Amino acid sequence: MQGGGLHFIDAPGGTGKTFVLQSIVAKWRSEGKIVLCVAPSGLAATLMEDGMTVHGRFRVPVTGLHPDSMCNISAQSGVGRLIKHAYAIVIDEAPNLDVWVFDAVSRTCSDLRENSEAFGGLSVILSGDWRQCMPVVPRAGRKVVRRSLRHSEHWPHFTQHKMRTNMRADLCMRQGD
Repeated sequence: MQGGGLHFIDAPGGTGKTFVLQSIVAKWRSEGKIVLCVAPSGLAATLMEDGMTVHGRFRVPVTGLHPDSMCNISAQSGVGRLIKHAYAIVIDEAPNLDVWVFDAVSRTCSDLRENSEAFGGLSVILSGDWRQCMPVVPRAGRKVVRRSLRHSEHWPHFTQHKMRTNMRADLCMRQGD
């Protein structure tokens, strides 16, 4: 996968998406590039080197979130400077992310980097499995579907990559022979 652009790795558990993400991040970091690794939950964030939650890394508002929200980051702060100099953002378990959070991060990166492209022109790699959890949206009921990433204005610009071979099951089958 070349640097630049917007990518989504659609992969069920066991297909090796964490290995792929770790390999891409390690390659970019070995080239001296800054890669921000995040996930919607703390558990998923711990699987990535220097991983943080999306809310923690980008200071997403916890209350009062709305479709036009921005993150609480000033250009002069350490995080603001980090985003300005970053090369990429990697978001694992992205389908669990509320579209309002996703779009707030994009708007904030664009603002901080003074670049009107999605995420301020950063390379973005999302990964996850649409068959797992939807975003957690209090009192949303069936309307939660409208808060999925597929409702982001940026979603049509993501290149889709599918991983289907369950490497865990394949390994177990080989070990049983």
